[in-house]
Amino acid sequence: MNVSLERLLGKFQNVARQKIRKEFNATSCIPSTRVTIDVLRAFHIEAEPLPVRMSVANELYMKALSEGDLPPEDERGRDEWSARTGACSRVIGMDDNDNETVQDSCFTGMPFKPENFIGMSPVEPDTAMFLAKGEWNGHLVAHIPKYHLFIDASANQANWPEKNIKLPGVIVIRDIDNRFLHGDDSLSRLMYGCLVQYEVSSNQDYLQSDAWKDKSLTEPTVKAIYRAMRRTGGAR
Repeated sequence: MNVSLERLLGKFQNVARQKIRKEFNATSCIPSTRVTIDVLRAFHIEAEPLPVRMSVANELYMKALSEGDLPPEDERGRDEWSARTGACSRVIGMDDNDNETVQDSCFTGMPFKPENFIGMSPVEPDTAMFLAKGEWNGHLVAHIPKYHLFIDASANQANWPEKNIKLPGVIVIRDIDNRFLHGDDSLSRLMYGCLVQYEVSSNQDYLQSDAWKDKSLTEPTVKAIYRAMRRTGGAR
């Protein structure tokens, strides 16, 4: 990867999430990805949407598993295991076997509840969790094929500070390969004290979102990010 692209990605990471959050809520992966793709295009870099499933596990979760302390299969046992070990993980974009969207949940076994999910708003339109037909529990990132990477511009929607899950708003995942893109392998990275894992999803429902189809909703944010990146200098 060339130096100028690394510099550009760094600038995007520094300014994008703050600008996005001025217009969209924390769970807004659809407009966040739309913004990311359009900002990159302004700098002559082509990107495409990539629906995924995102999982994040805290350090205590990894520690328990490394010691052979596995979570029980029953819900009550998992809750007790989580309370005892401090282990927790979150899932963004969970599909059932028929690729129908279902409620998100923690691996601890605790059912997903809107009040337990930071930034969740079940009635706010044009976010990753709300479409015309109801909720979409998918997750969306911007894939740059030429450089074998993708940008998750709403990664911090998975945050749970009390459980030491603290991701920045924008993360860049590099060195992705065709096995991941074809859905044959998941992709895992140790970052910010957590294990972050992605799997490609077949869920295309984001295409029905106004936040994806109507660029007038995201264009002001695209322009604000572009201006901020140009002001910092060095972007071409």
